[in-house]
Amino acid sequence: VVEGAVYASEFRRDRVVVTSRQERRWQVFADRGPHCAAIEGRVECALLDGAWGLATANELLFVASFGSDQILGFRFDGRLAKVFGGPFELDSPEGL
Repeated sequence: VVEGAVYASEFRRDRVVVTSRQERRWQVFADRGPHCAAIEGRVECALLDGAWGLATANELLFVASFGSDQILGFRFDGRLAKVFGGPFELDSPEGL
């Protein structure tokens, strides 16, 4: 829960959804992608494949991506801000 919004990961649908007390319905926050962004001087792209677990830190929402072996960090406007891991660094991350 961040500022009244509730976020949930959907493993089988490869996405993160969000709702609030005012809206009372789920909306897609981040889907499979690809999500691309200029990060530290280079373009990084990532897929959200099997979203499994969420955490917040430093004004970002982090999502474990089981299938792509990555952790994706999103700004709360839905834009990709950070990507960690990959097949040679993580193996099917679950939970955060």
